[in-house]
Amino acid sequence: MVAAGRGDRAADRRQDDDGFRPRTHAARLRRLGLEYETLASARSLTRRLSRLLVAGSEAIEARLLSIEGARGILGPAHRTYAGHSAVENRSVWTGWDWSARGNEWNDGTDPAAWKESLVRDVLLETIPAGGVVLEVGPGGGRWSEILQARADRLVLVDVTERALDLCRSRFAAAPNVEYILTEGGALPGVPGGSVENTASVPESR
Repeated sequence: MVAAGRGDRAADRRQDDDGFRPRTHAARLRRLGLEYETLASARSLTRRLSRLLVAGSEAIEARLLSIEGARGILGPAHRTYAGHSAVENRSVWTGWDWSARGNEWNDGTDPAAWKESLVRDVLLETIPAGGVVLEVGPGGGRWSEILQARADRLVLVDVTERALDLCRSRFAAAPNVEYILTEGGALPGVPGGSVENTASVPESR
């Protein structure tokens, strides 16, 4: 039996990466037999098809998100959305129809009671009045409205300028609100130790 040389192994790796190579195919067939080469070729094809399927799935998901977002509908694509990088969030929420200012996420059974209970049991219980409050991801500002009335200073941070513009319009008359656009990994303009409380309510998105 002839041991595989370093050059042959490198060729095998190139075969896996780049697909069918006639010389590599013939050498491997001689060394390892028909069954091995058939399975190796099938593996290479499967990997290439898998990459194509993933790319296709991502393109379809992006389009579904775009369609739902343009209509301001929290549909199946958004409910199962697994991408949460700053770049992905910026793309999704910049194109969202914010005409309902986030209220499209209210519980459908009794929206008023649901919102009241969340404010009473979550926001008022966990965010004391006064001080500096940092809210991450304010969306259309529906929870920011509660925080703005309680905080001495409210700092709104988001990865998309679209959300911050909505909040600027909503709180144009509020002198205690600041707006910070972030790339997702830092809080520019927020010194360490300057914030007493933070808030990030998932339903605001």
